[in-house]
Amino acid sequence: MPSKHNTERPATPHTDLMKAVRREANAIGQFIDFFCQMKRLHLCKLNDAGDTFSPADENTMDLIAQFFGVDLKEVQKETEAVARWESEQN
Repeated sequence: MPSKHNTERPATPHTDLMKAVRREANAIGQFIDFFCQMKRLHLCKLNDAGDTFSPADENTMDLIAQFFGVDLKEVQKETEAVARWESEQN
């Protein structure tokens, strides 16, 4: 009789990508933190008219993830899928 449990661990391509770029992403994050906190400089964006800057409202982690092509919402879904799979294995 087949098991009701899925024996194959869910694929985690987004999580795998995030792990692969972790070292570089951490270095960029540390640089941005240094830049903003120690030097009191901030990331800004240009308005649509191109004549005024305003502070960027994006989260540093989100910006870094976008740079590396990591979808953080998908990472969260993968993490939840693996947790469900692991609980089903017990």
